[in-house]
Amino acid sequence: MDRESDLLFLILTSHGSQERSCGAGRQARGNPLTGASGRDARSRWGFATVVVVISACYSGVFIRPLATEDTLVITAADAEHSSFGCQDKVKWTYFGDAFFNTALRYTADLRSALSRHVP
Repeated sequence: MDRESDLLFLILTSHGSQERSCGAGRQARGNPLTGASGRDARSRWGFATVVVVISACYSGVFIRPLATEDTLVITAADAEHSSFGCQDKVKWTYFGDAFFNTALRYTADLRSALSRHVP
């Protein structure tokens, strides 16, 4: 990939925690991702333009550390709340269904997908 002209579109889905991290569940391997470690990773990627989608409870904690003029951060929840629909035997969380399975089926334009009101 050309880091100056290509767009990095990164999707992270995991369990978030009130301790401000992702990958914090029993199945987590290694260290959970935090705002600081995410910011450090973002600086090492070296891509000029990045979109990061985080589907996890309390994922809003990543907005400030990751968002820049050239980095769009989309989260399933704010920093103070859990997201909804995360349960065994479902294919999508509510966020995943609304954003990926429904809105992006109508448009590939992120601005339109994010503003779409789905019935």
